[in-house]
Amino acid sequence: MHWSIHNKMALFFSAIVMILIIISLTSYRNAFRLFDANRDIVRSYEVQKELEAILSVMKDAETGQRGFIITGDEKYLAPYLAAEASIAESLAKLEQLISANRPQLEYFNQLKPIIAAKFAELDKTIKLRKTTGFATAQQMVLVGSGKESMDHIRRVTERMEKAEAELLEKRISCWKRQNSITMITIIAGTLLYLLLLASGFYAINRFVNDRKEIEAEIRHLNDDLERRASMLERANRSLESFCYSVSHDLRAPLRHINAYSQLLLEQYGPVLDDEGRTYLNRLCSSSVSMGTLIENLLDLSMVSRTEMRREQVDLTSVARAIAHNLQVQAPERVVRFFIEDDLTAWGDSRLLRKALLNLLDNAWKYTANNREAIIRFGCMELDRGRTFFIGDNGIGFDSAFAGKLFEAFQRLHKSDSFEGTGIGLAAVKQIVERHGGDVWGEGMVNGGATFYFTLG
Repeated sequence: MHWSIHNKMALFFSAIVMILIIISLTSYRNAFRLFDANRDIVRSYEVQKELEAILSVMKDAETGQRGFIITGDEKYLAPYLAAEASIAESLAKLEQLISANRPQLEYFNQLKPIIAAKFAELDKTIKLRKTTGFATAQQMVLVGSGKESMDHIRRVTERMEKAEAELLEKRISCWKRQNSITMITIIAGTLLYLLLLASGFYAINRFVNDRKEIEAEIRHLNDDLERRASMLERANRSLESFCYSVSHDLRAPLRHINAYSQLLLEQYGPVLDDEGRTYLNRLCSSSVSMGTLIENLLDLSMVSRTEMRREQVDLTSVARAIAHNLQVQAPERVVRFFIEDDLTAWGDSRLLRKALLNLLDNAWKYTANNREAIIRFGCMELDRGRTFFIGDNGIGFDSAFAGKLFEAFQRLHKSDSFEGTGIGLAAVKQIVERHGGDVWGEGMVNGGATFYFTLG
């Protein structure tokens, strides 16, 4: 496979873009993992903070209770009331922080009922102090389980703090490792990016230099092509002039051959035998065919030699006039013409009329065997632009040989079935190309044919 410079550049920069995307995705993934590791560390610190806060709240609650029992002054209950109000929020926050940590949740499920029981005990002693006085409340404190429950709370929180400290150490280690990976990725990605950028600049510079060399070579080839085209144009003019001269000079000898052959048939026909008369008839027929061929060659030469005079041409009127003449020449035929209105084009009126004449005459000729022939002339918009077409329902042709249609002397049907020299479509091609357009045909055997042409 031959790779052009543009394809190589496109492939190179596509590879650069893909590598940069991979680097970006890798860096993003590592940064996201680093963020997750940092978030886990912060969560561990928050868990430790909440455990300390819960233990402090319980101490404040116990301090407030003891102060009130000793003094009976309700202002000492302030720490207790504040602890009672905030403990639920602290527990809820702690539970949320450790929701994904099953071992810590098990400790939490032990801690929560102990704290509830502790507050129930504190509340009970406070109520006794209010109703029965200091002695009863003191006695309950001395014989109660207050110290044991508080110790239980401390043990559970210490276990949770220890477990969280171990987890925090692992998370810090993971964060450090992820931080190193992220930094290495960023540095390596940056270096690779700079390398790719340098490679890109080198490739662009190489592309520019190659492009300059190619442009210089193209200019050289164009100059050579212009010289060759000039030589070819002179050769074509010489060839056309030669063809015209030869065709023109051949007509007189052919007329003599045909005239003398006719005289021989008229004056000496009875003397000749059947075979002799057959030879003379073939000679006359061949001279007539050669004369027609020469006339067509002169027409083809005229197409190339005629100076073009561009103007607005009413193709609809031209086509209808040609169709009328064809019907006048063969009134016995049943042919329906469908010619669109307001078809105009900018070009040489004589050449365009000749192109339409050849195409319509072609359709007329190859629908001769149809009981009811249909010939259409119209216009449509195709990928190539505004396109005219002439279609028929005649015998058509095999599309595999469509490329030969517009070559001089090329015929897809036998000459004894349909008259013609194979020059008409070649002339159409020359006329269309002189107008900067293109012509092509589509057909199907016994399924009709359509010829399309564009004009520049």
